[in-house]
Amino acid sequence: MNIREIIKGFRIAVLSIIYNGYPLAFPIKKFDVVNDRIILARPKGINVDINVNQRACLLFHTHDKYVKNIRYIRIKGLISKIDDNTIEFTCQNISTFKQGGLISTIKFILKGKRRAMETLKKYYNVKQL
Repeated sequence: MNIREIIKGFRIAVLSIIYNGYPLAFPIKKFDVVNDRIILARPKGINVDINVNQRACLLFHTHDKYVKNIRYIRIKGLISKIDDNTIEFTCQNISTFKQGGLISTIKFILKGKRRAMETLKKYYNVKQL
């Protein structure tokens, strides 16, 4: 998997973590790929503990001014290293969507339906819809 190619063209990412039981999201304007990891500029002025091995999610999203030609990439992973200026993110799972075409739309719907069912089974003991 070539992460650099997958996120090519995106100018901003959103880093999401769970903090004290609540989701928090931070825009990240500077990032780079080194080997198989994404190096993020650490958000300034955010007084939140981010820990090594903490689960996290990166979202890259774009569309035109008419909210068409939607493209997004969601990468689940772990925070693998932190220093004063950067956060190193290790990718574990990548999900993509590019608007346009019947096949892309059907794949998007089916993946969403599968993920929703997994969540319902795991957290709400739902057997089937």
